Amino acid sequence: LSVAFGLCSHAQYWERLNSGVTTNLKDVFFISPSQGWVVGVDGVILTTANGGDTWTQQASNVTTDLNAVFFTSATKGWAVGAGTLLTTENGGSTWTDVPITPLVGYNDMIFTSPDTGYIVGGSGVTGVVNRTTNGGLTWTSTTVDRILYAVDFTSNTEGWAVGYVGVTYHTANGVTWTQQVAPGANNLASLNTIDMISNMEGWVAGNPSSNKRTVDGGVTWTNQSSGTNAGKTDIYFFDSAWGHDQIHGFEDGGDRINMQGVAGLDNFAQLTIANVNGSTQIIFGGNTIFVLGIPPAQITAADVDL
Repeated sequence: LSVAFGLCSHAQYWERLNSGVTTNLKDVFFISPSQGWVVGVDGVILTTANGGDTWTQQASNVTTDLNAVFFTSATKGWAVGAGTLLTTENGGSTWTDVPITPLVGYNDMIFTSPDTGYIVGGSGVTGVVNRTTNGGLTWTSTTVDRILYAVDFTSNTEGWAVGYVGVTYHTANGVTWTQQVAPGANNLASLNTIDMISNMEGWVAGNPSSNKRTVDGGVTWTNQSSGTNAGKTDIYFFDSAWGHDQIHGFEDGGDRINMQGVAGLDNFAQLTIANVNGSTQIIFGGNTIFVLGIPPAQITAADVDL
């Protein structure tokens, strides 16, 4: 299958990249703009060192489906799937099978630090959250009433998990999980993904058109039309403050554009100019416009095609 990457403002244009495999791919993770990994069915793991231009298959030594991948550094990473937890210490050159209980399907994972990580999944209708605080040496398991498909954290201890028929759980300490939204309460389809950009604001999506937004930490969720009935498998929102720390090679040259009064951007008075790997980015309030080949000092409002 192919991998797609956004090339232009608001991801209006996507470039189809050849993965070199025909199996379905389930998850992608980039530790930097150039280095990333993809996992999929039948134990497939792919890696790229050039931003996705070419992909190389790595030996997972498993045939189970892999649903999620996460790296805490350029060398240390994890992959999870059906009753499977894999880890690598060398960027995926070799992967080791880690014993984990219970033996259920694991659907998503996140590390909030090199030491603290969470894996969610389940079997039947019962959900499972596995937690480590020692870099994966040991894991403790917590069960919840419904199977979980996705997890996100805003700190080492503040997190949310979503899953079966719209169920939503929250934890404030990383250990105790409280059901915020009961299954079927405001959504009849399962939620496959969640992205919280703060302790208050976030989005979830699933099947077929269950996009929802919260501004109160998941207590209530508001429907948002996606414009399609296609199932959603992942969602990501870019926040300028959060992204400042995550963008590789970010340098703020202090150059600013006043975009007040420009159609569609009245709420954004200033945009931060950054040069990342030779490409100029104009970053504002949850979106990124990529303006290619123009040095930051030369950018004006007229250079941005809105």
